[in-house]
Amino acid sequence: FVLSLIIDFLNLFYQILVSMIFSVLGSYIYGHLIGGYVIVNRGTVTMYEVPSTDKEVKYEENTIPFVVNKVQNSIVAITTSTLTNSHVMGQYVKEGAGSGVIVSKDGYIVTNTHVIKDANNITVKLPNGKEYPAEIVGSDITSDISVLKIKVNNLSPAVFGDSKKLIVGETLIAIGNPLGELGGTVTSGILSAKDRELTLNSQTMNLLQFSAAINPGNSGGGLFNLNGELIGIVNAKTSGSEVEGLGFAIPSNNAKEIIKLVYFDGVEQQEVAKLLGISKGAISQRLQTIYKKRRKWKWIVNLKENCQFQKK
Repeated sequence: FVLSLIIDFLNLFYQILVSMIFSVLGSYIYGHLIGGYVIVNRGTVTMYEVPSTDKEVKYEENTIPFVVNKVQNSIVAITTSTLTNSHVMGQYVKEGAGSGVIVSKDGYIVTNTHVIKDANNITVKLPNGKEYPAEIVGSDITSDISVLKIKVNNLSPAVFGDSKKLIVGETLIAIGNPLGELGGTVTSGILSAKDRELTLNSQTMNLLQFSAAINPGNSGGGLFNLNGELIGIVNAKTSGSEVEGLGFAIPSNNAKEIIKLVYFDGVEQQEVAKLLGISKGAISQRLQTIYKKRRKWKWIVNLKENCQFQKK
């Protein structure tokens, strides 16, 4: 009888031991190889924890997460303040908001002219939360493109893509600062049409039409393809009681050329104004016209010859 009890006890112990071994082994395999939970014994308490990892998350290429991870640090939030006069309210400060795209490591940013028009103060907020005052390098009302400059280096500029290669129906991703409060918001849709002629603020433009959700504050933000290339600068949304999903953007090929012209015009005017001791706004329209006619030349200011322009 005693021997029988001992045998039964040993069988029971064996079964319990085998069950525990397979339980721990199964949990280990599931946790480390499949990515589930791992059993951790702390004293007499058995806990279940997700295994920690220091491995960098890798995204599948040509997917929305891949693009967002690649370009999110190239998009900034822009806030403006404008001193306004009113017969009813007198003088007051009007606040505004928009988005921008970093186009160089040393602080040049492209946005829409209507975002910063007439602003007395412009502030750029980077994805890391830091804010910097911005200066207007140059603006073009016709194309709705402006270039800003902030004093910071080592930024993450966007990479321009070729908007001519876009195909109607392909996936596009918009990133911006909707409502002036939700910086870094990502929406996606498709390219609905190319070369859509639209009149905005009395200016006729040929724009990209897309279906990603756009709201006030998205203006000046980036529109990207699945390669993570900037293929448009968001600048408009058509909305109404029966209208939805109509966003528009300036094609990247157009924007790139305008950015160059706006930048060089702005830099030239700033240098001349500085040397002559006047404000940039005081430069005559005639002198600006001369600049535009001579864009194919590279000019420098020679201080030794009374600030005369010379061909370099």
